[in-house]
Amino acid sequence: MQADSRAALDIITRADRIFRLGRGDLAGALETRKRFVAGYRWLREHDPARLAHAQSRIERFEAELGAARLEPKELVPPTLAGSVKTILMLLILMPLAIAGAIIHYPIYRLIGFAVTRAGSDEEMVATQKAVGGLVLYPLTWITCAALAWWRFGWPVALAVIMVLPILGYIALRFFEQLDGVIGRARALTWRIARRSAYARLLAQQRSIRDDIEELNRVIPSREDGEESRTAEEAGDPSLRSG
Repeated sequence: MQADSRAALDIITRADRIFRLGRGDLAGALETRKRFVAGYRWLREHDPARLAHAQSRIERFEAELGAARLEPKELVPPTLAGSVKTILMLLILMPLAIAGAIIHYPIYRLIGFAVTRAGSDEEMVATQKAVGGLVLYPLTWITCAALAWWRFGWPVALAVIMVLPILGYIALRFFEQLDGVIGRARALTWRIARRSAYARLLAQQRSIRDDIEELNRVIPSREDGEESRTAEEAGDPSLRSG
């Protein structure tokens, strides 16, 4: 795909983010992006005023989203299930993830420091970290379980050695998704504390999507363009010879 300028790619990317909201497979995303590129060129040649209006609306909308520190994919109609899921993640999973991080992070840093000091080749770093984790994380769990046995008895020790790996996994998954969790929490806060502002942004997003769909109906498809060129060539001998 080729666009004519950085500005063209920028507005195409913005429109794509608002229109698709991160949904769809790779093939569908590629086809949508191609359609945006073709549509941008057609509008620039045939209706530059409409293109400028669409670009201005998208830029204003993204500026408001930036001020709210929201992403288009986070601006979704509120649902009870989504709100409950976000609240549960913050109230239950976040404390468990923090506990898991406190227990496992020192070993994580130790492994990274040891591998860095060893001066290994880049290809070996991942392998060495994996081996170090297989050795040191179980040792950490056994040590914590031994301390629990010494202080509280074997039932607590058994619970510790079963729970610690689960806490580590929860911490890993939670912090991998931390940006998304923060975004959903911020969106939930806006839905609760600034309901009217959130509804206005949601309406703007829906309106821009409707405008894009309307433009899609107005802009000739690639097949239409090819048929038109074929018809022109058929009616003009000079075009056929060219």
